[in-house]
Amino acid sequence: MVIAGRHRTTLEQRRRRAAGLLLALAGAIAAVWLAAGLLAVVDGQGWHPPRLHLHSPTGGDSGLLDLPTYQPPSPTATSDPAAPSTTTNVGLPGPDENGSRWQVTVQWPVRPLWAFTAGLPLWAAWLAFVVAPVAGYRREGLASTHEVRRTLGRRQARRKGRVTWPRSRWWTRLTMPTAAFGYRLGRPLRPWAPWVPLWAHFEHNIRILGRTGWGKTLRLLIPIIRDLPGPAMVLSIEPAVFTHTVLARRHRPARPMRAPLRWLPGHRRTREYPIAAVDFSDPTNRFTAGFPQVRWNPINGCADFAVATRRAYALVAGSDTASTQRRTSDDDVFFRNSASEVLAAWLYAAALGGYGLDEITQWLSDTQHTTPRRVLAEHPHTDRTALLALTTHLSTRADRTTSGVERYLALTINALVSREGRAFCDVDPDQSFDMTGFVREGGTVYVLADPDRVHRIRPLLSLFTAEMFIAARTAALAHPGGRLPVPFVAVLDELRHSVVVPTLPYIGNTMRKHGVHFIYSVQSSSQEDELYGAQADSLRASASVTIVGGLDMTVAPELATRAGNAALVERARERGGDQVSRVDSLPVSEQQRLADGRAVIAPRGAGLFVASTPTIYQRRALRHRIRREVAAVDAIVQEANSREHSRRRGAAAAVAVQATFTPPGDVQP
Repeated sequence: MVIAGRHRTTLEQRRRRAAGLLLALAGAIAAVWLAAGLLAVVDGQGWHPPRLHLHSPTGGDSGLLDLPTYQPPSPTATSDPAAPSTTTNVGLPGPDENGSRWQVTVQWPVRPLWAFTAGLPLWAAWLAFVVAPVAGYRREGLASTHEVRRTLGRRQARRKGRVTWPRSRWWTRLTMPTAAFGYRLGRPLRPWAPWVPLWAHFEHNIRILGRTGWGKTLRLLIPIIRDLPGPAMVLSIEPAVFTHTVLARRHRPARPMRAPLRWLPGHRRTREYPIAAVDFSDPTNRFTAGFPQVRWNPINGCADFAVATRRAYALVAGSDTASTQRRTSDDDVFFRNSASEVLAAWLYAAALGGYGLDEITQWLSDTQHTTPRRVLAEHPHTDRTALLALTTHLSTRADRTTSGVERYLALTINALVSREGRAFCDVDPDQSFDMTGFVREGGTVYVLADPDRVHRIRPLLSLFTAEMFIAARTAALAHPGGRLPVPFVAVLDELRHSVVVPTLPYIGNTMRKHGVHFIYSVQSSSQEDELYGAQADSLRASASVTIVGGLDMTVAPELATRAGNAALVERARERGGDQVSRVDSLPVSEQQRLADGRAVIAPRGAGLFVASTPTIYQRRALRHRIRREVAAVDAIVQEANSREHSRRRGAAAAVAVQATFTPPGDVQP
């Protein structure tokens, strides 16, 4: 950086420039040496690189200390003077008038000009891949390579396997790949560290902030989902998340093995794990057509008032009212809590009385309906606080309060009684989706919704996702130590625009000890505040690794502060001498320059650093495999959608024929 009469460089930059100069000189010598040897091979001489010959430090023909030297006799056989010479001696001129000569001779197998010319490309590659990262590195003050390895290195992830795989033996973990112990996040942009992969073990909850177009899905989420070794839940509004991962999730190794061992006989066996989908996309063009669908009754299990209360709060929290008022307002909090208590009482009464969604809809249309009050009053094992909630929040003496509560109840129950909601919820209790058993079997459930339809069904999706976390904890408590043998990971893509998980801050702070973890992505930090209000700070604190892709002005000043500063040397040309000051290591201007695929990573317990996260299409082997899988999934989905279209056309034709059919004896109009 040059500023009006001053040359400003940091102390680290000066050291790196000096190191870069030495590396460039060493690279030039090595490039010429290697090029000369290769040219000798091409010329048919074999591998003969340039050689150095050291001579006695004397003058004339005498030896050391002017002693006579041994002269070997000339051979009797004479060589052909017409034969061409294959070597060139450079650097040994004849004795001068003082009898001195050069002490070093370079013997070249080819002409030196040819060697220098052939060595230029090699030297250019050396400058680009070795010297430039060292001399041109500008982000001083960030985490060192040693610090990066200590927090997000392969060794740290594998060492944490004692916790994340509690029932495994140490010799078993030695044979397992690193992907079985953590998430791969890319590579740090540090000198001499582009080959150091970043691994975040499963004890980390990951927070991803990425602007639109940065590539959160292709760079991080899809590779992570494919490599998860245990049960998982995936939330997204992008069908590509499903098509790019479902076959990898269905067919996984029965036992994860490292690359050299997995090719041994009997170690490449794969096992088919269960796959299920909660799909609220267009009925005529389902994202997951042809794959098992989830049907789940939320009333089942609500005979326990604690379960009914938990589910009611999750349903109401999923209702979207951000367009009219913020969730942090006092009125919003009051009406949400009141509506949650009323809905909990209704779910409780429906479970005790054997009622369904139709009856709950009637209770909503007439909030003074006597059936729920009668059930709660007459049942011998009822919780009396449920009846108190109905009489308090649905009182006819407080019309304004009752109207606000009814509004939130309508927003919530509409998701249950809609056509999509009924298709999802109308199922017998014995055929309802077994969440706990699904987690124990290591299955993967996809929760997908069309962006144009998700707002209608969001309360139901919020309830389902919250209950999946509870089911994972229930499965963990059945194991010794209260921890799952293989971690359960939830991947939540576009948290603001897909599904609101109301209990996510609580999950992040309390369920890690059970082996329940999550990764969530948002476009900016302001979306976290919009979703969780005062609990947003608790959610951010529960994430031990934050990945910021691109510039986010809501967190850019915070990142600049957390990165610290570096010593800056200012040399005044008019005065001479140096002056040391401090500057930000990662100012907002540097964050502005981050291209797609470059991210600032902030791990807990270490400094910030910049990393590179390639897309799945930048990995050749993975790219070809995913393309084959996507083609196979698309074929299954298209075939299933075609069958559904044919069925709908047949049903419509049958209705039309029935409408025009005239029974015998009737007069056709």
